[in-house]
Amino acid sequence: MGMRKSAGSLTANERQAFLDALVTLKTTYRDPAHVLTIYDELVAVHLAVTQLITGPQAEIDGGHNGPAFLPWHREYLLMLERELQKIDSSISVPYWDWSSNDANEAILIFRDDFMGPRGSTGLRGMEVQAGSFRTPTDIDPAPWRIIKALRPDYTGRGLLRNRDLVFNDLPYDTEVSQVLRLDAFHTFRPALETMHNGIHRWVGGSMADMTSPNDPIFFLHHVNVDRIWAAWQQNHSGAANYNSSSITRNGHKINDKMWPWDGGDSSPGKILNALLPTFDIAYARTPNDVLDIDTLGYSYDVYPQ
Repeated sequence: MGMRKSAGSLTANERQAFLDALVTLKTTYRDPAHVLTIYDELVAVHLAVTQLITGPQAEIDGGHNGPAFLPWHREYLLMLERELQKIDSSISVPYWDWSSNDANEAILIFRDDFMGPRGSTGLRGMEVQAGSFRTPTDIDPAPWRIIKALRPDYTGRGLLRNRDLVFNDLPYDTEVSQVLRLDAFHTFRPALETMHNGIHRWVGGSMADMTSPNDPIFFLHHVNVDRIWAAWQQNHSGAANYNSSSITRNGHKINDKMWPWDGGDSSPGKILNALLPTFDIAYARTPNDVLDIDTLGYSYDVYPQ
């Protein structure tokens, strides 16, 4: 898959290639029978994992608030990366190191020519007005339209972010170091997930609910979360450092098949199923399958300590 680099280290050409590929996914359908574009189908996957209603994972969030939070999102990130690499094989999803203590890097992320600015107009004054993900208007039919089926409570049509993004409120590298010093997965994972939740609230708007991948900054954020887990795994490798045998929630045990890579064992029901991509029933993924990023074929340029 390649090396995932800090978003702050990308060249102008690398940034533009990444943005162009995201927009291509946002505007491309797999085939005429699909309701959503490829990108919006990925958003639907993130929503559906929280709303399974049949099968072994019924009424269980298979991707959050439990041990599978990290492995589920690792495989989910690979879904996006594989789609991007069909467009440009040189692309790897970059990470946003929100704990770098470098305000310049955070400012770069939110520039008009990268992930776009904070909210400043439209609905509640939170719509993003510039950049590749700007709000469509009658004069400017920009491509980043939020699909009502993926945000049913939202009557607008653009990406939402908080109006005030105070970079000093982001976590510090010392906080990440404290999390990395936690020896047991059952304490490390919830500490990292809690830190992750804070970034979702900090960006706010579209990032503040389970359709959060509507904001593509979601992926830069989660790649950083994955990078922190990968750093922890350097000293806590293997299945023994995933979870204890006391875990009973379906989809979260180390050899449980994670939805939607479970051969159709669980389902979110007819309405959400119509929005999802088609999955190969022979392709199954368990937490154990994604513990080793070397086996998965990617690495990071720098690991936190």
